[in-house]
Amino acid sequence: MHTSDASDALVAVAEHLQAPVVTTANGKGAISDRHPLSLGLAELRYQPLLEWFNGRDVVLAVGTRTGFDSRPDGQTLVRVDVDGVRSPVVGGHDIGITGDARATLRALLHAMQEGAIRPDSAADEVKAHLDERFAAHNQLEPQRSLINAIRESVPEDGIVVQDMNQIGYYSRNYLPVYASRTYLTASHHGTLGHALPVGIGAKIARPDRAVVVLSGDGGFLYNSQELATAVQYGVRVVAIVFNDDAYGNVLRAQIEQFDGHVLGTRLHNPDFAALARSYGARGVKAEGAAELKTALDEAITVDATTVIEVPLGSLDRVF
Repeated sequence: MHTSDASDALVAVAEHLQAPVVTTANGKGAISDRHPLSLGLAELRYQPLLEWFNGRDVVLAVGTRTGFDSRPDGQTLVRVDVDGVRSPVVGGHDIGITGDARATLRALLHAMQEGAIRPDSAADEVKAHLDERFAAHNQLEPQRSLINAIRESVPEDGIVVQDMNQIGYYSRNYLPVYASRTYLTASHHGTLGHALPVGIGAKIARPDRAVVVLSGDGGFLYNSQELATAVQYGVRVVAIVFNDDAYGNVLRAQIEQFDGHVLGTRLHNPDFAALARSYGARGVKAEGAAELKTALDEAITVDATTVIEVPLGSLDRVF
């Protein structure tokens, strides 16, 4: 599931079929991560999830560009997309339905309700998968603690904007999301540095909601000047800058894959808290998860644009 425009219909279909749901990053929140049929992000580099996915007889893919080129023999793919030209190009399908996601899912539900499908509950299976996936031994630190601090501070209807950085990527897998349109990404464009401008736009659209941006130091500097826009127009967005003084993902790849040959990935950064204050915003530093939670709790409530700088060392990765 990719789209967040058909959440009610999606949940109704899933409950009728007792079918677990996975989403892309763009679709996080289309089904609440509290729902007993939500399996979270479709991170198929996580081997247990890949094995589960490959064991399904039928996959219903709604509004997603995700490719299915490597699906196993015998698995039937039903693809629903409003763009009948786009869908077959990315991974193909066995059954293609061109239509609006909400209307199509409602029509499918109506057709199924006339039948006699009464499957057993899949909730126990989903819980077993998630208990293992979210277990401490399957996560990394400090990523796990930082993501948990963010989730504890941001209200459930708050909007999180994920930039292309290590903590942002980690949030795709491990930040629970409870409502549609509350987790925003760069979509398939992968646009480094988009998060602050998108966060400002989200806050203007929903001034009643907390809006929190997850940036890395390199990406934040692509559009840090937009702090002037936020301050000028009183947009109370909160930007967290995870600072490892590098384009961290690329630096790690250079070290691991190119015999340590490093070029252009280590950065000479400003003091981000001081930079924020120079624009008239609030600027604070937070060392570790506990300080981040304290700083974020305050930033969400005050009447000011805020930048929270979180210094980091190099981070490990799994995916």
